[in-house]
Amino acid sequence: MRICFLGRYHPSVGGVATHIQLLRTQLEKLGHTTVVVGYDRCSHSGVYHASIAQLPVVRGLSYIAGGWCRTVLLSRAGADLLHAHYLLPPGLTAVLTKKDVGKPVVVTIHGSDILNTMNLAERVNKYVLLFSDHIITVSDYLREKLLEKYGVPEKKVTTIRNGVDTENLRVPTKKEREKAKQALSASGLVVVLYLGSLTPWKGLKHLLLSLAKIDPEQREKMVLYMVGDGPEKRNLWRYAKQLGISNKVVFAGETHNPLPYLKAADILVMPSLREGLGIALLEAMCVGVPVVATRVGGIPEIVEHGRTGLLVPPGDVQALSEAVSLLVEDEALGRDMGEEGHSHVVKHFSMEQMVGKTLKVYQGVLSSWQGFNS
Repeated sequence: MRICFLGRYHPSVGGVATHIQLLRTQLEKLGHTTVVVGYDRCSHSGVYHASIAQLPVVRGLSYIAGGWCRTVLLSRAGADLLHAHYLLPPGLTAVLTKKDVGKPVVVTIHGSDILNTMNLAERVNKYVLLFSDHIITVSDYLREKLLEKYGVPEKKVTTIRNGVDTENLRVPTKKEREKAKQALSASGLVVVLYLGSLTPWKGLKHLLLSLAKIDPEQREKMVLYMVGDGPEKRNLWRYAKQLGISNKVVFAGETHNPLPYLKAADILVMPSLREGLGIALLEAMCVGVPVVATRVGGIPEIVEHGRTGLLVPPGDVQALSEAVSLLVEDEALGRDMGEEGHSHVVKHFSMEQMVGKTLKVYQGVLSSWQGFNS
């Protein structure tokens, strides 16, 4: 099978780029061929740059135009199926291309494409959903939202939760963890990690305020690493300074390889106000890091409160502060949750499971498509 992916890809940073990379790697191991039409220039084999404009305002339109041309050419060269990640712009590009190339379209919804939309986007989303052959959602929460909001037929939607590379994301030894802390100049400190974009809906002001509420003596033993970038970075830095905790917060910037931070982490926090699933939670749990997260979106489908992590209400700064403080104080509890989390991810969220379920969707779509067009 030859699959053409559309969406963000390396050198882009984030969950979607990681998701496509894992799909590609595993599918090619199984003997399938993949190509990617991506936003950004990339030197990877089989990855084609679609966008020509650099201004953020017009990059989406540029992607649709450039992506349409690229996808037509690639599909005519032998792609069996188009798989877009996000409704806009990749999903729209795929369904616009569909008539020209005569290939079926699968679209994966990751979260913000239906959780944060305006009126015009709503109308375009409906068009994409109507002309897609199958929809994948990364959580049951998103599936229910999709059915409720857009009235998509149930049989057209499948939940396939994100998977992670459980072989490479293993639990580090005590020596490896200490070495990772030394590399971050955090020896002897409890490393609290946030891994993701610095955007308003990630609840990061709540995270900073929760750190400020922790007892000063306990806070002295901690450091918060915020790994990621985004429009809120400057505001968050100012807020940390205003709260008097800037000496306890490190803005580490974006990374293509979060593993050194995960190895050094004692706790991972995801204080999101909305979330499709939360791939950073899976990565942290896989390396044995206990997690604190908000009870929103698909997060409760990953984290079982009290067993694999701690869940708090979104926006509840006091509850967030107490949960982090509890794990700082009770190392045994954190260790137990880390072990349970690792076992849970290995059992239920491996990339092999994710790819196997995705292949079943591809095969079903191609079978229906060939039957319809025969």
